[in-house]
Amino acid sequence: MLFSIAVDMSFTLFKEKTLFFTEIPPVLPLAFGPLVYLYVKSLITKNYKFNYKSLLHFIPFTVFMLTTLIFIDKPVMQGNNFFENNRFLPFRITYSITFFGVNTVYSILSFILINKHQKNIKDIFSYTSEKITLNWLKIVLFSFITTYIILYVSGLCYITENKNFYTGNINPVELSYIGLTFFAFAFSFFGFKQLAVFSEKEFKDKKPKYLSSGLTKEDAEKYSEQLKNIMNEKKPYLNEKLTISDLANILNISRHHLTQIINKNLNKNFYNFVNEYRIEEVKRMLLDDKKKHYSILAIAYECGFNSKSTFNTLFKKYTGVTPSEYRKQAQT
Repeated sequence: MLFSIAVDMSFTLFKEKTLFFTEIPPVLPLAFGPLVYLYVKSLITKNYKFNYKSLLHFIPFTVFMLTTLIFIDKPVMQGNNFFENNRFLPFRITYSITFFGVNTVYSILSFILINKHQKNIKDIFSYTSEKITLNWLKIVLFSFITTYIILYVSGLCYITENKNFYTGNINPVELSYIGLTFFAFAFSFFGFKQLAVFSEKEFKDKKPKYLSSGLTKEDAEKYSEQLKNIMNEKKPYLNEKLTISDLANILNISRHHLTQIINKNLNKNFYNFVNEYRIEEVKRMLLDDKKKHYSILAIAYECGFNSKSTFNTLFKKYTGVTPSEYRKQAQT
């Protein structure tokens, strides 16, 4: 993705400085949307591999690349008059619509993937972080689609209304590259440390058809009691990075069955289930005279929380007061 942006910008600079190939449309941006989408998919899919099916996403890019090479010495884009009625007018219109459609559609698909991911992580993780929620990627994607919306609008004005304004001020393409530069820096900064989160298959059965899961009502109730005992006695929730798989291994049942027990028998998701125990542990420690010298944040970390903001939000959600207010009330 970043390499294609660099090549595209370099080629545009080459055209500006040499005045060669100035009528060639920018084709590489047709690959930006699919590349972003496949990057998002690779983050949430275990052992993701780029294969021949992935190439299907680049059909528009390939078609216009080949067409551009065929007409490389022709005034395809007709910069002076976009709507001039010549044999390349259908190509220009088709290219413009495809350019708009590809980047818009793939940006939307990427947002859908991330939103789907965020809705399901609470059945797998007991904690949150930017690397898990991928909120940073939503912000970066927003800058990406905003860049192209500005390009679409300004480009439309350029070819239909006031060319002189852009000629004397800024070209729509230059405007888009300013946005792409910020996008590239943000993409590099956040993406450098980002690893794949978990298998996409792990959340496709978030709400499985429990009737065919093989877990009887009696077994579900038995495991439910065992789960509560383990949480009270072994306190696995003190592990700040506890996952549903970790807890399933302790209980010696499948992750699928444990998800069913928590969702159906306890009417909670894994995230809320674990953090309720953490909140109760915090409340006990706040009332413990031996822990009076502990800061509230130190207690939160000791009880399994890994984020101050998450702890404060959840504590007030479950108790109705802030941690400091709760401690003051307990001391009076």
